[in-house]
Amino acid sequence: MLMFCNITQAAVYVIDFKCKPEAYDVFASMTLAELDGQFLEGSTKLARYHDLTSGSGIALVKADDPSLVIEFVNGWSELCESVITPMVDDAEAMDILTKWYSVADWASSSARPSGNLTASNITS
Repeated sequence: MLMFCNITQAAVYVIDFKCKPEAYDVFASMTLAELDGQFLEGSTKLARYHDLTSGSGIALVKADDPSLVIEFVNGWSELCESVITPMVDDAEAMDILTKWYSVADWASSSARPSGNLTASNITS
């Protein structure tokens, strides 16, 4: 599932994939330059990690447009199932959250993480 948002700058996406064994035959036949060349202009592979025991892994991709990530994933769709998740860093998360929650609402919310989180240490 891919959730779209109003993106005004490049965003980071996590691609969580699970591949058939045949995918690794294709993957192993390519050079690193060929693999990196599959990412379209306007997108950049930040990292890709594999769990070779299960055929699963993740890729981190920075892209100007989510359709670039979708197009990359579609190129492997016959051999791999993938889920694309848009991600934000701490600063972006705080910007989004502060639009939805005031500090007092967040501190008293049952949705906040348990532990020592209080309104006073959120603002400090």
